Amino acid sequence: MATTVVDDEEELLWAAIERLPTYDRMRKGMLRQAVENGRVVYDEVDVRRMGFEERKGLMERMVKVVEEDNEEFLRWIRDRMDRVGIEIPKIEIRFEKLSVEGDVYVGSRAHPNLINVALNTFEVIVLIYLVY
Repeated sequence: MATTVVDDEEELLWAAIERLPTYDRMRKGMLRQAVENGRVVYDEVDVRRMGFEERKGLMERMVKVVEEDNEEFLRWIRDRMDRVGIEIPKIEIRFEKLSVEGDVYVGSRAHPNLINVALNTFEVIVLIYLVY
């Protein structure tokens, strides 16, 4: 029951933020904080008005979450974007008459170790020197 109340409160705050004009909506967010008695409190924050220490603390919390479980963080962002209805812009790039060349190393020469990197670099430098 308590999580339902918290979820409802969170959804109401997000709905209020979504009704704001786009310019204001981009600068507002919700900050979830645990109070001493174990309750979770949501505060609407204006990022422009946050002080240096508040911004630093927020960034540290976000980085900590990303470091702990990157996949869960990305899934949370995707779920949030789907819930709010934000679509990621898609770009399609097409090329005509495009050709691509590449050199491939096979066998033990394909392993990225220090000796192979040195040999490959030396080989490229010699080829450039001989061509020019």
